[in-house]
Amino acid sequence: MITRLYADRALPIILSFLLLFSCDGRKEHLEYYEDGNIRSRVYLVDGKREGIVTTYSSTGKIISKHTYKEDSLTGPYEVFFPDGGLAEKGQMKNGRRVGRIFQYHPNGKIHFEHYMISVDGRPFPYYSQEFNSA
Repeated sequence: MITRLYADRALPIILSFLLLFSCDGRKEHLEYYEDGNIRSRVYLVDGKREGIVTTYSSTGKIISKHTYKEDSLTGPYEVFFPDGGLAEKGQMKNGRRVGRIFQYHPNGKIHFEHYMISVDGRPFPYYSQEFNSA
């Protein structure tokens, strides 16, 4: 009886701990709008952003997903239209767009493709190509 009572109380504590900390030591941090909807979901390791940061509209739709490594905007990213369709995707390095960047029409087809390189530490389009929207 005592063991069962202890187990019943321990389960919510264990589940709460698992929700706060993932197996790799990341801690989830949520920011909210005044109405209680989630504004952003961030994972922290030692107080630094690590992994995918997701931002949401006040209606709950995903606005963007960006990847952080040791608090630096580095890795894949996606930006979405208000209806949820993909607007742009590409790669970031130290907060700047690099490599192939795709921008989309609201109909889901590619509108532009850019290839970004770094010139004197600043992003520069090496080439850009526009596609037909139809």
